[in-house]
Amino acid sequence: MKKIIIFSIALTAISLSGYNNEDLKKVNLYSDIMNKKIKNDSSDDLKKLPSLKGVNLKGAKLKLSTNLKDADIEGANFTGVVAQGCNFERVFGKNVNFDGAFLKGSNFDKANLEDSKFTRANIWNSSFDDANMKNTNNENANFKDSSFQKADLQDSTFRRANLISANLRLTTCNNTIFSKAVMKKAVCQNANFKNCDLTDANLEGANLKGINLQGAKLVGANIGR
Repeated sequence: MKKIIIFSIALTAISLSGYNNEDLKKVNLYSDIMNKKIKNDSSDDLKKLPSLKGVNLKGAKLKLSTNLKDADIEGANFTGVVAQGCNFERVFGKNVNFDGAFLKGSNFDKANLEDSKFTRANIWNSSFDDANMKNTNNENANFKDSSFQKADLQDSTFRRANLISANLRLTTCNNTIFSKAVMKKAVCQNANFKNCDLTDANLEGANLKGINLQGAKLVGANIGR
């Protein structure tokens, strides 16, 4: 049975301006984004991932369920990208711009997303379990039904974010801003919200069992049932 060798393609600091705002549904970033020849071989080495460090994919439409597991996407521009159901598991994604991206049903488990930007992103029903999201900007993002279990969200902002029915169990949210966030029916059980800003946040029906709210700002917050 023939197997495919995945070539390691270095894209460090390269701008794919020719692909901006183009339909990339036929492009598989896991293997052939730069039209390199992929040949059949008996080798089972499928671990050589392309480096997407600094790549510019602004406005691109990526193939459904694109697999970027373990890839280096540090500093990449995914602004306005349509990437439904993609796999970003364990990516090194510091300082990535996902502003306005459509990432419904994507997997970011154990990813390093420190200093990244998800403002206005539509990323509902996605998973960020065990992810590093320190100092991220998630203002006005839609994280409805997403999971952040055991994720590190400290020093970040979720101002006016949609976190309805989100799973925040055992998260670390020290010094994080949730002002005016909609967190109805969110599960915050045993989470650390020390010194968080929950001003005017809507936590109606949320599970707050065992939550640490020491030093948190709760002015105008709705924590009713």
